[in-house]
Amino acid sequence: MQEFHSAIVDLSHVLNQQPNSAEALLLRSKVYAKQGHTTLAIKDLTAITKNDPKNWRAYYERAYLRHKQVEGMGDDSASLQPPMSKENKADGADAAPHTAVTNIPSLIGQTIDDYMQAIRTGCYLNDVIETVGDLTIRLVEWTHDAKHCLQVVGGLAALIALMDETEGKLKDQRRAAAKAQSIAASHDTTLWELEEDRLAKVIACLLTQRGRLYILASTDLDRAVIMDYHYAPAHFYRGAVASVRACDDASRKVVIHHLNRCIHLDPTITGAYIVRGGIYCADLRFNNALQDFKAAVTIDPTLDDIWIQIAIVFLTHYHDCDASAKACTRALKNDLGLTQALHLRGEALARQGNLKAAMRDFVRLVVMQPTDRFAHLMKGKLLLQLDHARPALYAYKQFMEMGSELDTLDRITRGKAYKVLSQHSQAVQEFKLAVDANPSPENLCLLSESLHSMGDTEASLHVINLAIASDPGCAKSYVRRAQCYIGNHAYKTAILDYDHALTLADKSELYRMYYERALCRSQLLSKAWNQLYAMQRGERVPCYYENNFQSGQPLPVTLSATDMNTTCMTAFIKQTYVDTAADFTKSMKASEVMSDPYVERAALYALGGEFNRAYDDLATAIKIDPHNLNAYISAGVLKCKFSMYTASIECFDKALKFHPHCALAYYNRGVAYHILNVWAQADSDYTKSIALDPTNMDALRNRGIARCHLMNFQGAAEDFEDVHKNAPDDMELHMGLGYVYLKLSRFTEAIALFRSLSSKNPVAIDAYLDAGNTFFTMALCMTDSTNMTAALSKADTSKSLLQQSLHCYLRATRINPTDVNIRLNLAALFRAKGDESNADFHDERAMMLLETGQFAHAMEHMNAAVNISVALSPIVAMEYTLLVKNKAMALHELHRRRQQLTPSAPHPTKRAEENGGGTRRMSVAAEVLADKKSILGIKKTLSVHLANRGKVHELMLDVDAARLDYLNAVYFDPLNFDVYFHLGTLAVHERKLNDAIEYFSQALVINPKLGVASVNLGVVYLLLQSYDLALYHLDMASTLIPDCAFVWANKACVYLKLDRVDDAVRNFSYAMKCMPTFAPFYVYRGRLLSSQKHLHDAMVDFAAALKMGYTGEL
Repeated sequence: MQEFHSAIVDLSHVLNQQPNSAEALLLRSKVYAKQGHTTLAIKDLTAITKNDPKNWRAYYERAYLRHKQVEGMGDDSASLQPPMSKENKADGADAAPHTAVTNIPSLIGQTIDDYMQAIRTGCYLNDVIETVGDLTIRLVEWTHDAKHCLQVVGGLAALIALMDETEGKLKDQRRAAAKAQSIAASHDTTLWELEEDRLAKVIACLLTQRGRLYILASTDLDRAVIMDYHYAPAHFYRGAVASVRACDDASRKVVIHHLNRCIHLDPTITGAYIVRGGIYCADLRFNNALQDFKAAVTIDPTLDDIWIQIAIVFLTHYHDCDASAKACTRALKNDLGLTQALHLRGEALARQGNLKAAMRDFVRLVVMQPTDRFAHLMKGKLLLQLDHARPALYAYKQFMEMGSELDTLDRITRGKAYKVLSQHSQAVQEFKLAVDANPSPENLCLLSESLHSMGDTEASLHVINLAIASDPGCAKSYVRRAQCYIGNHAYKTAILDYDHALTLADKSELYRMYYERALCRSQLLSKAWNQLYAMQRGERVPCYYENNFQSGQPLPVTLSATDMNTTCMTAFIKQTYVDTAADFTKSMKASEVMSDPYVERAALYALGGEFNRAYDDLATAIKIDPHNLNAYISAGVLKCKFSMYTASIECFDKALKFHPHCALAYYNRGVAYHILNVWAQADSDYTKSIALDPTNMDALRNRGIARCHLMNFQGAAEDFEDVHKNAPDDMELHMGLGYVYLKLSRFTEAIALFRSLSSKNPVAIDAYLDAGNTFFTMALCMTDSTNMTAALSKADTSKSLLQQSLHCYLRATRINPTDVNIRLNLAALFRAKGDESNADFHDERAMMLLETGQFAHAMEHMNAAVNISVALSPIVAMEYTLLVKNKAMALHELHRRRQQLTPSAPHPTKRAEENGGGTRRMSVAAEVLADKKSILGIKKTLSVHLANRGKVHELMLDVDAARLDYLNAVYFDPLNFDVYFHLGTLAVHERKLNDAIEYFSQALVINPKLGVASVNLGVVYLLLQSYDLALYHLDMASTLIPDCAFVWANKACVYLKLDRVDDAVRNFSYAMKCMPTFAPFYVYRGRLLSSQKHLHDAMVDFAAALKMGYTGEL
């Protein structure tokens, strides 16, 4: 500052000697400006203009200082105030702010005059000319008076005329010199060309600024481009003016051409990006529009309106709520009072599920603008979603009260508000009044929608027909009528209306129409499939017609009566399937940023068996919208179909991450855990699903099952009772509820349920079995009672209950005599009667002790059972004594019997040839059984006990004793296939594979339906590397016991030996379906998948195995 003061002192000495020195005055004004004394600087510059009116630099510097004051950048704020007299100095402090504001327009006018004078006196800088245009527009916006614009246009016109005259003189001089052909002609010509080029650029700039200020803009701008093609603002304003009249594709291409040229010449002109972005938006090229808008805000981040446009594009066209909210936040950083940005950010946050943040924005709106009705409306909607019903009601009331103050033309808004409130009758009343005042197609469509919401489909169709009659070219009316037809299940008629609407619709409406038509075809496809299934079941399917409330002949629902057959229906389904997929594809092309069509088409592909395409569509939907709930749930359900439960749980986890209040996601994840037998997690998920949706009966039923496995029978009873109230005829529910009552000792209720079930289904084995178990349990409770005062009556009651239990077991035995569970229950019942002399008692007791690992005690009971059976007949006792003393006797008898029995046939043809021998053997056995019934029965019983004792020896690793008991059992009952099976299994463990083949073959000769023998025989052939025979027997086993997982696992091993890896993987998948919790199957399939380079699927299998507790090597 000391240097500035010294400079001013020196310059003042110079001016004392030379008062009119322009250089000194100009330099001193710059020093004053540096010090912030703007008034003194302007005073010096004014002195220069008085002494030298042609000094453009003084005008330019004075205009620049005044421009800084207009922008608020000048430090000398007192310069904005007029000089005050002594009389009004007392009031100066109060009047200063108002005076400053009112003098800004005059200050802008003085700045424009200075810039114009600088141009007249020789300042031909483009920035100065462009600043004149900017300040003129600002002055007009401030004063709302066009006379300022006219004055500037007149000044620019005079300058253009002057420059044209100067340019004409230069051209005349150049032509005259060319005629003279002097020696210096070439040098002068070059100078003249440079001067002409400079003048042309100045004229182009003047024409551009004049063109932006008045209505005859296009002529000036075209001439400006001709004068200086490389002047970027001329191209920009040329494109901006053309965009006002751009109404078709050709005119929009011209606008974009001008703007592209401008951006190519000068990439920093933000207006060019903004106008081009607007043109792209009008042409539905939103990606290009976003790029231009982002470029504009990158150059100038203070463009709040452009931030808002970016947010609108993200929200309405890309449905990217997060990006829209960020753009609004950026705009609000520049100006906290932007209500439109608050509206948009609140809507985006609400769609994201961030209701509390959205609520804060709408509360700010209500505070800033208490008369904004729609801020109250959105606030009420969010309060309702947050379960604040009463504040939401007050907000809705405020919205309606504000609307009641308006005139009757606001009926449409009131009707829409009533629709939001679900008060459809009042909405219909408002829309009827609006239609009476203005029966436009839009108002008729709104009335039709409200009538449809009320359930009055006929009236809704009548109204929409009136709308179509009033304006046949309105596509929305046909879409509305198609929706009414869909509500009435008239799908083919609705498709015809969609077809007609597509011929009338704009480009922006095509996506929704194609999508709705595809959904309509999907429903038609489901109806056709149901009819085809009925035809395949042999049912008669009549031809029904659509009821669309119209006169004339309606269309058939699917096919006409003449074509109602399986062949025509199949062809119709195929064609409808193809048309539906095509509609979804067209919808995707019309809007590439929507994920719903991909989800629906995936469901269509899954229905048609095209699962790979379904997976691809769901992956695309998730890529477009990573928060899409339906996409994650559909992907999880689809993976469950292929037993990929771990992957499906991951999908449901992602769905719940973005939508933590989705009951369906919790339910589906619970089902996946249910299938994996992870009962605690399944119970937790079912509970969360029920809390969110108490009407989900399937979740209640499944939670009851999970609680049974968790031993929470009281909770299971509550769940089953709730389901029973809604489904009293569910047979399986009767069984589950009865089982739970039995566990809770509520015997009377359990018996009542079982008897009810048996009366409704006389062949229900489980009902009789469970009823018998209930009586049996009640009898045991009576027996265990320690109250001796009523011992006699309790004994009688116990006997009565045991008798009723015996009756139920016998009824079940008559329905299915081969049921093992019934036989075991009968044995337990007989043991309860205290029949100690019965050998079956000791046998069953031994098996029970065997399960607990008490081998010694089990062997004692087995020996007792054998001794009791031997003592029943002297003949049997003698034979048994001989067998014990002569151990080779049983082996010789076995060889003799094996020679008599028909050998096993490895192929069906050979077995068919020997059917005669099998028939003769059975007839002989029947004759023997008729002659010696009692002795044969004893021998058969003894054979069973000996075989069971052999199992005990085998578990005790006493192989010799086990083999001896098995041989003795075969001696007493040569047709006991179970013994041959155990002999074969024993031979496999001892690696006597040929003997094992003989034993298993004999077992299959006696009982060809013994699936486990076929399995083991297949394993033996696998060990002998006879893969064809192994496959044959394993195939036989798969037909006999298809639910046995080890059948498929062994088949997979055979295919692996044959290098048929794909077949091996498929069979391991079948095995996993049978035993979904057996971890080694997942490991084996994972190894095969990794060898095929399917690493992702292999990792899923390994992860599932580890989660199930597998500790081996992967």
